[in-house]
Amino acid sequence: MTLNVQPGTNATVALNLTPLTGDQPVVVTLGSFTITVKPSSTAVGIGATVQLSDSITDWNGTPTTGTVSWATKNPGIATVDATGLVTGTGAGTTQIAATFRGATGTATVSVTP
Repeated sequence: MTLNVQPGTNATVALNLTPLTGDQPVVVTLGSFTITVKPSSTAVGIGATVQLSDSITDWNGTPTTGTVSWATKNPGIATVDATGLVTGTGAGTTQIAATFRGATGTATVSVTP
């Protein structure tokens, strides 16, 4: 069997593996998570902060809990801490990303002087 996995949403695939005699059966499910960052677009002043939040859903749309990793595309415009708190550091627009198990959601942050 060949499975083609591409960026973005992929179909859920369940693999049933045949165990050795006496071992427990192994079921592997491959699927995608969706990360939603709220608000998806926001503005903040230099030195001011705004709190972003995330929600995670699995391949079936079921809410899932977990810890996301936060990152900024340009720390010269805005930084983000481990809780999603964004601080404006310079005028401009940048992306803030929340990542969980390979899936990423983003928000656009505009920083004004």
